[in-house]
Amino acid sequence: MNFNTLCTITLLLALPTYAAADDLVIKVIEGKRILAEAADGKKIEAELMEVRNNLEADIKRLEKEIEDDVAKLRSKARTVDPSKSKSLEEDQEKILAKQKEIKMKAESAQEKFGRTVNSKLADFNKVVQDVVTELAKKLNWDMVILKETGEIIYISPKVNASNEVIKALDAAKKPAPTPGIKSAVPAPSAK
Repeated sequence: MNFNTLCTITLLLALPTYAAADDLVIKVIEGKRILAEAADGKKIEAELMEVRNNLEADIKRLEKEIEDDVAKLRSKARTVDPSKSKSLEEDQEKILAKQKEIKMKAESAQEKFGRTVNSKLADFNKVVQDVVTELAKKLNWDMVILKETGEIIYISPKVNASNEVIKALDAAKKPAPTPGIKSAVPAPSAK
């Protein structure tokens, strides 16, 4: 169980006393469903699919070039004079270099795709967060939880008790005397 889920469960268990005094409105949203069904989510998924397909097409094209080069090399190997084997070795080295290049391009493409996915999803999540906050304020929701992670993505000020906890902590904490510093108030004299 992740930390967010544990915190959410703890909070929900502690809320019945609050709910008894006031109606508590808790909503749950499904992030995956929103991404799959919302117009902006569908647009992002289509854009990501296009980027992925383009990257895959580039890699397949490079792999086809290598296959063609290997076929040419095999054909050449059957017809070449053994005294000219240096030419075959050079061709083999070129093919190996191209294979390394393809591997590097594939890894780079995968990293680029990952960054693109993360960027687009972060942008979309920001829009969803803004819409949820606006709706929550408009419709008097006290809390909104993301179903997939249990993360609380909105909490109203009336449910957020952070200020009270901070005040209580500050009030309970008394400064410890600093060694070597005399108090400005004289100690009572012993009579």
